[in-house]
Amino acid sequence: MNKPKMTQSRALRLIKINRPENLLEASNLGLKLVHIGSGSYRKVYRVKDTDLVIKFPEAEDWSCDGKQHSKAEAARIKKLYKYKSLRPHLPKIYFHDPKSGVLVTKYYERYNKKRAEVGAYRCKDISWERGLICRMMEEMTGVAIWDLYDDNLRLDNNEVKFIDIAI
Repeated sequence: MNKPKMTQSRALRLIKINRPENLLEASNLGLKLVHIGSGSYRKVYRVKDTDLVIKFPEAEDWSCDGKQHSKAEAARIKKLYKYKSLRPHLPKIYFHDPKSGVLVTKYYERYNKKRAEVGAYRCKDISWERGLICRMMEEMTGVAIWDLYDDNLRLDNNEVKFIDIAI
């Protein structure tokens, strides 16, 4: 008899109840994990047949504390989430175990500059980065500035200056 395909809700439930701390423990729960990356602090896996990513901290040594890195990441995302303009750019956290440092987020495809410059990523014919700056400035100050084109930017000692902010 074939096992049913893993659903996202079932995978999350298994993770939240059993709190796996490493690849072996997660695999023993029936989660099929595909390695998608590694950093200085963690190894990252996608849970097959879902849009979930699980980040396992690396073993601690003198230069690396993956648990602390995960804790800091979760705290920063939570803190930044209060800004409406940043929310579309922050990853969704489904689960964080502060004890083990395991973090489960939504899977996102790799950043691609060309793809980021089209469609929903664009904002009033300026780059998504400049659009984000405009939305953040408006949210934080109440001042709307939507004229950050190259012609309206200058450099002063390697600092970008907005020279025309009438719109």
